[in-house]
Amino acid sequence: MGCYPDNERSISDLARAVFAADNITVEPDGLSILTERLGADRQASRSELEKLALLAGPNGSLSRGDIEEALGDNAALMLDQLSVSLLAGDVKSFESHHARALREGTQPVMVVRHALRLFKTLAMIQALMRGGDGVSNAVAKARPPLHFTLKPVMTKTASKWSLHQSNDIIDRLIALETQIKSGAFQDARALVGQSLLGLCLRARAANR
Repeated sequence: MGCYPDNERSISDLARAVFAADNITVEPDGLSILTERLGADRQASRSELEKLALLAGPNGSLSRGDIEEALGDNAALMLDQLSVSLLAGDVKSFESHHARALREGTQPVMVVRHALRLFKTLAMIQALMRGGDGVSNAVAKARPPLHFTLKPVMTKTASKWSLHQSNDIIDRLIALETQIKSGAFQDARALVGQSLLGLCLRARAANR
C-alpha cells in the first residue's frame, strides 16, 4: 500500500469505518482531535485508529480524553510529518504542520532538534553512499531506523543533495539552537519559523 497524505475529511471517514466495524462510538470532540493529529499517511492513520479500537473494545466508546491520552506519542509522528514537508521543500505543507506543532504546545527548540536529527541522518546516509553503498541500502542502514513515512523523501533527497549541502544546514541548525538557548530572542517561535521556512525554500530550489 502506498503512503499518501490524508485530509481531514478522509481521516474522519476512515475513523468512522474503523470504529463502525466494532460498533464503537466516539464523542464529536474526540473525532475532531483525530482529524487534527492524524494524517501523515493512510497506513499510519489506520494503525493509530486500530489501536484506539482495541482500547475501546467491541460496542465501546471513546472520549476526547481517551483519544488524547492514546495519541500522546503522536507528537513524534507530527514532527516527522513536518520534516517531510521541510525536506520536500513543500512550503504550504511545512507552514501548516509547523503551526499545528506550535498550537499543540511543541517547544520551538524541540522542532529544531528534530530537524537537526533528520539532517544528521541524511548526512550519515550520504556518507555511506560516498563509501560505495547504493541509496536504498544506505537508507536501510540509517540509525536509528527511519520511520517508513520518511524513507521516500530521504531517499530522494540523499540522491539530489550533496553532503556539503547537508552539513551546511546542520551547522545552521546548531547555530539556531544556540541562539534559542541564549535567550537573546524574545520570540523563539518566530525565529524558528522564519529560519526553517528559509531552509524549506532552499530545499525547494535544490529539489528542482
